[in-house]
Amino acid sequence: MGLKRGDIAVLSLDPYFVGSEKDYDEAQWAARNWDQMMQQRRKPIHLRGFHYYLQSRRTPKPDDTIYADQDPAKDWQFLLRAAQVARYLALRVG
Repeated sequence: MGLKRGDIAVLSLDPYFVGSEKDYDEAQWAARNWDQMMQQRRKPIHLRGFHYYLQSRRTPKPDDTIYADQDPAKDWQFLLRAAQVARYLALRVG
């Protein structure tokens, strides 16, 4: 119909446009770390607590850099996106 993705996407991160290899790598990273953290907890936690957990453990990201080591604000945005994509891909985070 000649429409571009930007013409039809209504969300900044639309669930119909996730699923690349990078999306899966980041989402699986978030889900795996979330599950490890939650095995040690009795109560749910906000994603910000997850951020502090990852930071305190000096967790490597999928690109092998340390989470929140150089730029915590940038990695917080990375985590928000990874968690959202994980939920879209039914991998559970949060």
